[in-house]
Order: sequence, then structure tokens, then C-alpha cells
Amino acid sequence: MQPDDATVDQSSEPAHDAAGAEAARYRRQLRDAELERDGLAARVDGFRRSAAERAAARVLRAPADLWLFHDPADVLNEHGDVDEDLVEDLARRLTDSRPGLRRPVPRHGAGGHRAEQVTGWDGVLKGSGT
Repeated sequence: MQPDDATVDQSSEPAHDAAGAEAARYRRQLRDAELERDGLAARVDGFRRSAAERAAARVLRAPADLWLFHDPADVLNEHGDVDEDLVEDLARRLTDSRPGLRRPVPRHGAGGHRAEQVTGWDGVLKGSGT
């Protein structure tokens, strides 16, 4: 014969409530830890993207174009760090197939020297660059 709900011993309820409260506390701590982990992972991803874009800037006009053709995981070494040589290689291969993405090469004056830039009438009147 089974006892009905009205006759169940009420002495087990406080222990049950305490266990439930403890479980709820652990669930809150778990959610907080997961949120913190996700925030830190997003920050690390941002740092990695910035490092990769700095390396890509040596080759690409707009370094963020790297992400149009590659995933962030594509530029990481076996330790999870950005491999700058790999980034530059990927960027060069990208500009081989899409030259419009290439960073412009600075123009130089005659003889391989950089041409001086005249800035305003002051430089023109003084004969800057001659």
C-alpha cells in the first residue's frame, strides 16, 4: 500500500529545499562562468583578428578583406597564435587572384628617391624639390 500525498512525512522537505537551493546556486555559478568564458573568448578572438589584420596590412589595401576569404582559424599556428608569415602568404595569394585588393606601392621620384611633396604655396615659392 502506498501512502497518499497527505500522509507523506514532512521532515524530508527542508533537506529537499536545501539541496534544491544548493543546486540552484551551482547552476547560477555555472551560467556566470559560461558568460565570463564567452566574453574572454570574444576578446581573444578580437586580439587575434587585430594581429592578423596588422600583418595583412603589409599586403592588402583593406586588411579586413582577409576575412572575406578566410576564417580566423585559417591564420593560427598549432599553438593557437596568429602566424604572421602565414597571414602575409594568404594575403599575397589573395592579391595574385584579385590585384585590386593589393596595397598600393608608394611612388618614387627619378633615381629611386622618394619625390618630395610640396605642401602649399610656401613650398612652391621656395622652390621645394629642386
